[in-house]
Amino acid sequence: AVLRSDRWLIHAFANPVGTGGIGGHKHNDMLSFTALCDDVPVIIDPGTFAYTADPSARVYMRRTDAHATVVVDGTEQNRFIPGQLFCLWPDASPEVVSFEDNEDQARIVMRHDGYRRLHQGVVVERELVLNKHSETLRIFDRLRGHGLHRVQIVFPLGKRSARIVGETSVILGDIDTGEEIGRAHV
Repeated sequence: AVLRSDRWLIHAFANPVGTGGIGGHKHNDMLSFTALCDDVPVIIDPGTFAYTADPSARVYMRRTDAHATVVVDGTEQNRFIPGQLFCLWPDASPEVVSFEDNEDQARIVMRHDGYRRLHQGVVVERELVLNKHSETLRIFDRLRGHGLHRVQIVFPLGKRSARIVGETSVILGDIDTGEEIGRAHV
């Protein structure tokens, strides 16, 4: 899905493993997003690095914690198949719950169930809300399930810096000028 305002362009990903369920080129990037502000990358996708020349680098770049998404208990959304650089086990089924785009905001709610296989499994839901008037992006991550879990929320940054304010806000700024370009509320 694409969320757009005057300054922001955000691509949100909720696509399945694909290629007949084997995930040939798929990364563990469900519920991740990329964001550009004034055509400058803020939140990035790490890319692929290499296809076969460096198998460990390829696997690393496909990992859940290499993308702007939620990692639960240090586990992959979809399991890797040992020795198979172009396969993922299709553990997670993504879903776009809702999408809206009007003059005030662009909003998407998406979820996946890839962590249901864990002991006391959970379903992860992410909501991205881009306010077109204030030019702010709000991110809401919800985990539905039971038990205690270790949660890591990843935001790979481009040419921007991030400063955490309080427990729920992140201010994004330009590394070179120090100019504040946006805020994310998590």
